[in-house]
Amino acid sequence: MVVKAKKHQPLEVGQRVWLEIRSYRLWRGGGYDRSVFEVEVVRANRSSAYVVEVEDLNAEKAYERKISQKTLTGEAFGFGSTYHVWFSKESFEASVQRGIDTAKARNEAHELVDKMNLTQLKEFLGGDLYD
Repeated sequence: MVVKAKKHQPLEVGQRVWLEIRSYRLWRGGGYDRSVFEVEVVRANRSSAYVVEVEDLNAEKAYERKISQKTLTGEAFGFGSTYHVWFSKESFEASVQRGIDTAKARNEAHELVDKMNLTQLKEFLGGDLYD
C-alpha cells in the first residue's frame, strides 16, 4: 500500500488564513480580479473547514464559507467563482507579482520574435528549421 504525503496540514479551528475569491471577468480583457481577505476557521472536520471573515466573527449570524480540506478550495457564489486559501498575505502578493512578471516577459518575448525575419528566427531557435 502506497501512502501519499500530504501537501499541507488540514485547517484547524481558530486558525486564521487569507481567502481569495476568484471570479472570471469577461469585461476589460478577461482574466481574474484578485484580492484576499482574512478569515478564521470556526468549524473543521477531516473533509471540510468552515471559515468566517474576521470582521464578522462577533456577528449574530456570520456567513460561513465551506472549504475542502483536500484542495483548500471551495465554490463561491456560482458562475465559475471559487475560493482559494492562502496561509499568508505575503504568499498571495508574491503569486500576483509572479503573474504580472510572467505576463510582462511573455509580451516582451512576443515583441522580440514578431520583429524577426525567418533567418533571424531560425538562428534564435538554434536549429535548421524546415530545411
